[in-house]
Amino acid sequence: MYLCRFLCFLFVAVMHAAIFGNVTAIIHGQYSSNFRYRKESLQINEFIRYFKVKNPLARRLRDYSRHTWSQTKGTDMAKVSVTQPLLRLVHACCHATNEVMSDDGNGRGQLFVLQGSQHVCKVT
Repeated sequence: MYLCRFLCFLFVAVMHAAIFGNVTAIIHGQYSSNFRYRKESLQINEFIRYFKVKNPLARRLRDYSRHTWSQTKGTDMAKVSVTQPLLRLVHACCHATNEVMSDDGNGRGQLFVLQGSQHVCKVT
């Protein structure tokens, strides 16, 4: 009788720890990512203030930072590229190039200026 209660209590305690531990890890990841974004944004604003960058260029700097953050979600691409083999990076670049060069329905690619270089990356 007491052994069954103890085992049930132990099972519930382990499940409780597992569920709330995972929830805590997810929340921590969100707060960490948000903190890194705010830190980068603050650094860009300090750079703009320190060097007295005029408004059109300052807006472009902020937009560029926001765009790169939305694309990479804060991942440092230099660190990723160091850990990956060269062939895999070339394959990823070719895939991205083929996506940009893909036909958009009007007979020319999305970035038709670079269409002469499309033959370099024929990935099957």
